[in-house]
Amino acid sequence: MKRATPTLVRAFLAVLAALLLLPAAGSRASVDEIISLPFTGPPYDLVEPPPLAGPFTPLRWNLDEYAERRIPFTVNPGIDLRGGLALPPRAEIIAAFRAGFATWEGVPTASVGFAVSTPENPPRETGLDGTNLLTLADESIVGPGTLGATLIFALDRTGRVGVGPFATVSDFVNEIIEVDTAFNPAVHFTTDGSATGFDLQSVVTHELGHALGRDHTGLIHATMFGTGAPGSIRQRTLSQDDIAGISVIYPAGDAFRQAHGGIGGSVLRAGAPVFGAHVVALDSAGMPQVSALSYPDGSFHIPGLPPGTYTLYAEPLDGPSQPEEYDLGVLFSFSPGFATTFATEPVTVRAGEESEAVLLAVGGSGQLNLISLAAVDARGNDEDAPAGLVLVPGQRTRLRVSGQGISERAEVSVSGAGVTVVGGPTASPQSPSSLDLTLEVDAEAARGPRTLFLESNGELAALSGGVIVSDESCVALAPSASAQPLAPGEETSGAISVAGEEDRYRFQGRAGQFVMIAMLATAASQLDSFLELRSPEGCPLAVNDDTIGLSAVLQDVRLPRDGEYEVIGSAFGESTGEYTLLLTFADAPRGFEQPRGPLVPGDVVDGSVAEPGTVGETEVWALEVGGEERLTIRVSGVRSFDPFVELFDSTFALLGADDDSGAGRDALLQDMQLPAGRYFLRVSGAVRTFGSYLLALEAASQGGAASAERPFDIQLTLNSSLYRVGDPFSALLTVSGTPNRLVDLYLAFVLPDARIAYAIPEPLQRFSAEALPIERQTSLGVAPAELLSLSMPDVPVGEYAAIAATVIAGAPPSLTTIRALDVAFFQVRAQVGSR
Repeated sequence: MKRATPTLVRAFLAVLAALLLLPAAGSRASVDEIISLPFTGPPYDLVEPPPLAGPFTPLRWNLDEYAERRIPFTVNPGIDLRGGLALPPRAEIIAAFRAGFATWEGVPTASVGFAVSTPENPPRETGLDGTNLLTLADESIVGPGTLGATLIFALDRTGRVGVGPFATVSDFVNEIIEVDTAFNPAVHFTTDGSATGFDLQSVVTHELGHALGRDHTGLIHATMFGTGAPGSIRQRTLSQDDIAGISVIYPAGDAFRQAHGGIGGSVLRAGAPVFGAHVVALDSAGMPQVSALSYPDGSFHIPGLPPGTYTLYAEPLDGPSQPEEYDLGVLFSFSPGFATTFATEPVTVRAGEESEAVLLAVGGSGQLNLISLAAVDARGNDEDAPAGLVLVPGQRTRLRVSGQGISERAEVSVSGAGVTVVGGPTASPQSPSSLDLTLEVDAEAARGPRTLFLESNGELAALSGGVIVSDESCVALAPSASAQPLAPGEETSGAISVAGEEDRYRFQGRAGQFVMIAMLATAASQLDSFLELRSPEGCPLAVNDDTIGLSAVLQDVRLPRDGEYEVIGSAFGESTGEYTLLLTFADAPRGFEQPRGPLVPGDVVDGSVAEPGTVGETEVWALEVGGEERLTIRVSGVRSFDPFVELFDSTFALLGADDDSGAGRDALLQDMQLPAGRYFLRVSGAVRTFGSYLLALEAASQGGAASAERPFDIQLTLNSSLYRVGDPFSALLTVSGTPNRLVDLYLAFVLPDARIAYAIPEPLQRFSAEALPIERQTSLGVAPAELLSLSMPDVPVGEYAAIAATVIAGAPPSLTTIRALDVAFFQVRAQVGSR
């Protein structure tokens, strides 16, 4: 199977919780997915779940039954069944398993231990057989797209249950008697934090949480969140939510309860209880600490909170965390969606106490729904961040949020201080249900998880714990001693001879440099190349698979610091073959070295981009802003050209991007708040289109169309898109606005090939306070020859842009003074026999 790239991979960590019941008449087994359990004892059948009114009794072990209160587990690393996949050594795999066990054992406020064995011939298959097994050799319970699955066998009542070898005594309801966990043999697991695979220790730690009785959580940053990400090691480390859960189930004496408090209350909708609401407690720094689900009676209980003041909100489980990921969500139907709702008052938590009677009255349609977020690079490509997105203090991060019911005029915020939205969200070129935005993090911002909120059409949605303020961290790897030097500008030849082989190279880089690294298969090679770039600390910086055919190219990667970087070249799947490797340096991204312009707010210019894959496939403009501006940027394509525009600051950080937010296929960045400074605009073609375009910069401070107090809106409609020389030209202007303003309206023409603008020297209409109604239509009847002969002896045959525009006060109409309000395109052709 083709290895998925990090931008496409999303795998789910699933728990399959089986409740083993007494095999008497009418007793059967209940599981959260209908699966065939390989029982060797009496048959246990599926049953309907029992009624549930209040809190659910958690699954847990009776540790008193085990020597030194340590649960025995057997590990099968499954090396013999892994085929041609490049795997870490057996010792590293076993070390990853042991590290996962140690993580849960290391919680000081919980009393839980393990006795781990790694025999030479361990059991291979999962099933009720008296052995608690963690295995890489059995895929029978692991579905496609799943990293790991856990079977939990628990007793649903007290007393003596079972017959024969399965007879036991249950001391309490939901006592766990056996657990089996299988890890997907088809997944590329790693132990070094490599971006090309999934971190085995993270997945082991998550599944062991299930083995101890923990369900999933809706907090994205937590270990028990149900989704993993390639290259991420975050789920190796327990969050406060994970620690609270395990400390409540297996308390180490009374210390945890005495040092922490809780919050209890109810979630209601129109007076009725809400089942399955995700209730989150934000501390005074805006960080989600612990969460809980409401029960069928609407009640909830959030334990394990350090003393302090908390703000509560309730959100539906409509993504990215889903009801089917929870035991209760499988056994029962959660309440339908509602809008994310905050409690009206903060709650004070005191050690050893629980604050009661917190009421969350929810409402709304629940049609607004945030499902995912992704990091966005300088070219607008995104990389999914299913386990949360890291925000580095002192830096800006471009991201994309996706979901349902999202409006372009949505407002985005992040809980707590120190994280701000730069420039406002803009419509994503990838999807109408996505928004792009830039987050800036203060250097001194408190480290930890935050919740991203989006408000649109009067409703609120959240990604709880979806962004994490953190100093950059990874599994540091020293460069390989065998890594070969890579010289910039020189081609280096190599070959991948066997599947799983890696070729390593090193080069010296400096902070702020942009690098391009290409691993290109030779003409006769069948190699499907894969590239990874690592920082001087050994942290993954970028990966790539198929930029050009099956060749990997890392483009416009900015180096964060001075030092020696490592390039790792490998093959996808089983492919092999020869390649050439090329490294180049630049002080700016491609195309930014010599931008056109500079432009200033109010300019209208035209340009063109070439066919993708050729020189000139993008065009970059420099933009100078002299003072604080609110700027609207509009790019209109000629004929079939569908433009895509990106706005960058002087450090080449992406501030905004858009495809079709304007009229038709126009690209539009509206009301961008820009401090004084230098910026860059990059225009390219969407969906592999190319051609000519018109770029208009409308500044609010100059009274143009971007002004918050603009007195009018103009829509320009042509009666035809095709004219011949001498034909009457007609256009329809629809004007809407407010009275008591004077408006000078012009009609201008641009010839893209000649890069010259023509404008009627006098306003077509001057609308006064008395004359300007809310709606007005003005019809124009002129011949192109008569109009354009004012400036030219003849009318060129070709493409034209008609612009309804105003002019900067006191300036004659010209290309640099026109502020476009609306643009339409048409062709002028020669009359038959006239040429």
